[in-house]
Amino acid sequence: MDEKKITAKMETAINAVKELGGKAFAKDVLAYLDEKFADRTELKTFNAVNATLAAVAGKGLATKAKAPVGDKMLTEYTVVTE
Repeated sequence: MDEKKITAKMETAINAVKELGGKAFAKDVLAYLDEKFADRTELKTFNAVNATLAAVAGKGLATKAKAPVGDKMLTEYTVVTE
């Protein structure tokens, strides 16, 4: 099997999505990290979390799809389980 290289930030983001039920929006991941890991040095902004989740999806470790939230369409990430 092709081993995919992931960074510590990617691992943090993947674990946060898993803790949120395996499917989450970047804003929810950021809120979770703010609550559980307030002293972290990385993934402190929405843009950082969203970019990291997009990179995770690019490596095939998650899927992404647009989903309605209020009057907006936001990207929802789902962790791929092997």
